[in-house]
Amino acid sequence: MVKFYRHKILLSFLLIFSLGLYGQGIKYSGLVLDEETKEALAFVNLISVDGHYGTTSDIDGKFSLVLPSKIDSIRVSYLGYETRYVLTRNLKGPKTIYLKFRKYDLAEYEVFPGTNPAHRIISNAVRNRNLNDPEKLASFSYTSYDKMVITIDTTSLVVDSLALENDSVKGLKDFFKSKDIFLMETVVEKKFLAPDKSNERVIATKVSGLKDPMIIYLVSQMQPSSFYDEIIQIANKNYINPISRGSLNKYYFQLEDTLYSRQKDTVYTISFKPNLNTNFDGMQGILHISTNKWAIVSVKAKPAKEDAGISVQIQQKYELIDEEHWFPVQLNTNIIFGALSVGSGGQRSRLLGIGKSYIKDIELNPELLKRAFSHIAIELDPNAAYRKDEQWEDFRTNRLSSRDKETYQFMDSIGKEEKFDKKLKDLETILTGKIGIGYIDLLLNRFTGFNSFEGFWFGIGAQTNSRFSEKFALGGYYAYSLRDTQSKLGFKSTVLLYKPTEIKAHISVISDNIESGNVNFFKDGNSLFDPLAFQKYFINRMNYTVREEVGLSGRMFKYLQVYGGLNLENINYIGNYLFDNFNYDQPLDEFQTAEIQFRFRIAFKEKYFNNGRMLISMGSKYPILWFNYSQGFSDVFGGDFDFKKMDFQLRKSFYTKYLGETSIDLKAGLFLGDVPYAKLYSAGGTYRPFTICAPGSYGTMRPNEFLSDTYVSLFLSHNFGSLLFKGEKFKPEFELMTNIGFGWLKNPEYHQNVDFKTMEKGYYESGLMINNLLKLQLFSVGVGAMYRYGFYTYDDFNDNIAYKLTISLPIKMNVGEASE
Repeated sequence: MVKFYRHKILLSFLLIFSLGLYGQGIKYSGLVLDEETKEALAFVNLISVDGHYGTTSDIDGKFSLVLPSKIDSIRVSYLGYETRYVLTRNLKGPKTIYLKFRKYDLAEYEVFPGTNPAHRIISNAVRNRNLNDPEKLASFSYTSYDKMVITIDTTSLVVDSLALENDSVKGLKDFFKSKDIFLMETVVEKKFLAPDKSNERVIATKVSGLKDPMIIYLVSQMQPSSFYDEIIQIANKNYINPISRGSLNKYYFQLEDTLYSRQKDTVYTISFKPNLNTNFDGMQGILHISTNKWAIVSVKAKPAKEDAGISVQIQQKYELIDEEHWFPVQLNTNIIFGALSVGSGGQRSRLLGIGKSYIKDIELNPELLKRAFSHIAIELDPNAAYRKDEQWEDFRTNRLSSRDKETYQFMDSIGKEEKFDKKLKDLETILTGKIGIGYIDLLLNRFTGFNSFEGFWFGIGAQTNSRFSEKFALGGYYAYSLRDTQSKLGFKSTVLLYKPTEIKAHISVISDNIESGNVNFFKDGNSLFDPLAFQKYFINRMNYTVREEVGLSGRMFKYLQVYGGLNLENINYIGNYLFDNFNYDQPLDEFQTAEIQFRFRIAFKEKYFNNGRMLISMGSKYPILWFNYSQGFSDVFGGDFDFKKMDFQLRKSFYTKYLGETSIDLKAGLFLGDVPYAKLYSAGGTYRPFTICAPGSYGTMRPNEFLSDTYVSLFLSHNFGSLLFKGEKFKPEFELMTNIGFGWLKNPEYHQNVDFKTMEKGYYESGLMINNLLKLQLFSVGVGAMYRYGFYTYDDFNDNIAYKLTISLPIKMNVGEASE
């Protein structure tokens, strides 16, 4: 180790001495491109033949290098490409250097006698990770200019004189010769305050063919802003960082090159990929690590396992700011949309996304106030989409090319003609369960549905939208169910009283079938695509209910959402059920309740995207808590019962390195007082011999098999992802599930003409789901089974087992938490 540092000091001395002898030297600049695709190559090493001088190309492939006049050639090297030696006399003036691609065999491993020299460098980088992580600073701020282009890979299109679709292929090549499909530019001002307060304000946005900036949210989360977290999230998927604890046992590192820079430090080029015979969510790529604080200078990484849907490659470049801290200054995101292609017949090409971010005006540790931050993580300046051309010239790092201008001109004309903005708003409303038509939104979840009690039902529902009024909303619905031949309808009105804290007044009246024994939590809406909504298909006991409700809702302390109201219900039992607690002249088959309700939802540190029309949840890394309190009164507004009811729910998902994702769903309820079946708790059984898997329910329990006035339920699942099965194309995901429940009922004899059990002995079931067996365009399908065991086991083995069909979405949809 002493010899190593002596050697470094000597090299630094020689470097300074030689630069003094030769003055400032000769400056060379240019561009490094892929010889075939003409793609700019980032982080290419350009080193003098004596090894004492060098640089790397930036994210755009540009380089600038100062050399003493005696140096006559440089070595240009890049992992996966053939090394070139270029004479300096051929670099006079800005020059382009082309590198030829060579296939990089991931199975190739170099065996070192003794210790792998890359391990010492990686170990130092891991030890100094917190020192170099930008988000460990007290605060920072910057402005970024982001540019995203979507095009196609025309090199994969071959013009064949015998091909019938030859004209269409030539047409595609001609079209993309001068323009792209899509171009978006955004300018963002970001502020960060430790440990986790952040705000991104989009001050300018320009999208080809569109004026609406909603698309920003869809591409804003593709890559992290730094490469120092234990878990790197790319396109909503988790990967183990090679610069993390324990990575030396999981990754193979190889020292590829060494660069001695003018800043008196050494930069090591290290390739990385998962070790042979390992199976985890890892990445592969190239790291450049400086001996100055052992910080990342640049990184190029992509998932080690190719995804047939969306494949993302990230690139990041860091610079030492104010000689104090390394900070990202350039980010690249390259996306291959594997499921989307353009062309005809056998001549098809995949869509490519090319994103670039340039970070400037970086300020380290500025004075920032906590009160300047809220639950809004990304927000739009009202004038963001209306910036003038001269303002854009100041924002842009490079001027628009003729190709960019042609893309804007062509797509803007097409977008206006085809009404792209309207279609994007339609997509937004569909994701939130609505279709906008003028001043109203049609409610998709009111068009049709199915449950075991009503059978199929059909109807219509609508509400006014922000075009009608920013502060007032009016809505209603009508439906008719086929099995019980029952009409139902509802009406609701909402008034926004105070926008900063989202205080709203509500009034509603419904006449509808309501599930017996269910619990509704505040802001627990499931989107159209959420598997948690599958439970409603199994409902087999409902009561016709007339409900009148008034209330107020709002936000307190940023992360606490509150509702308080008065609820009046008239409940008619369908069937032979009777309630008799011996306080009435005869058993009841109809009753009324009058109750006050308070509902709370706490999502600590939950962040939102505000697009000017609605809030979209970006999630929280902390557990989400719900709590309800209700109190019923007799002889008030016609109520028949005095009671108190408390309900609790907790949800949390977390990812563990090398193990996968664990999900916890804990529910509990307590009822004080004697009331009929409809107000108590059914456990949530969703059994059929073979049916769809409904998370958050008991898969082997029959619907309404149990009844409780006090209960606790725990739903546990652990998804190993593809960790247990190593395949190139076929990647099933194994998920373990265990569900446990306890329930008690004080006076079961009060409930007549209905079959049920009590759950005080404990209900247990476990199972295995094999997800992702079949990948479709929008979701994937799998199979599995749940087994029932413990005190409530049936004698016949087949009655204890339920076979399941699983449906999984490629990304998690948070739009179900959107609020207008």
